[in-house]
Amino acid sequence: MDHIRQQITSAFATPVLMRKVPELEAINPRLKEIVLEHETIRAQNVGSNIGGWQSDHDLMQWPEPEMQVFQQHLGQALQEMTSATVDDFPPEMDIIVTGWANTARNGTYTRAHSHDGSLWSAIYYVAAEPAPESHPHSGLLSFVDPRSGSRSAPKMQPPFGYRMDIQPEEGLLVVFPGYLLHEVHPYFGEDVRISLSANALLVPDMDVGET
Repeated sequence: MDHIRQQITSAFATPVLMRKVPELEAINPRLKEIVLEHETIRAQNVGSNIGGWQSDHDLMQWPEPEMQVFQQHLGQALQEMTSATVDDFPPEMDIIVTGWANTARNGTYTRAHSHDGSLWSAIYYVAAEPAPESHPHSGLLSFVDPRSGSRSAPKMQPPFGYRMDIQPEEGLLVVFPGYLLHEVHPYFGEDVRISLSANALLVPDMDVGET
């Protein structure tokens, strides 16, 4: 079968970047404090986070120095993802990044959704305790194949299957296309789970030049 596998390639691949970021992992305790401080003074934003708290989409304006470090590493990952996958990026378009914080406690989950209109979306895990043996899918991030009809064969081998599961880890950054449908399984844990999310939006360049 090896000679057959050598003739098979992947068409219409969906890029997903996953990397551990030691510089961010080192400041996760402070990032956790910052998010929990905002949670106590800010109303919950209605979103896909069922049972948890989600901030407004103004994370990029939070003034704390640690948030500036997060933005730097996020921006680097978004730039690398774009450079690796996009040819001749339209000069008339700008990328605007918006972000928000999420907290989840026991029983919280995120319903399946996508971020249509975004070039990239991202998730960074600030606090994510390991899944307990009794609930191995606790807090699992699942991506669903966006291609219609992809489930006609129920047990396609990786990477040709229709689902990709990622176990959250503290310090893990995930970047993926905004169109990619994703969900988070119910979280079962004693501690709060915290993540930072972002969308990279393509918008027309509003620079009108010198007057």
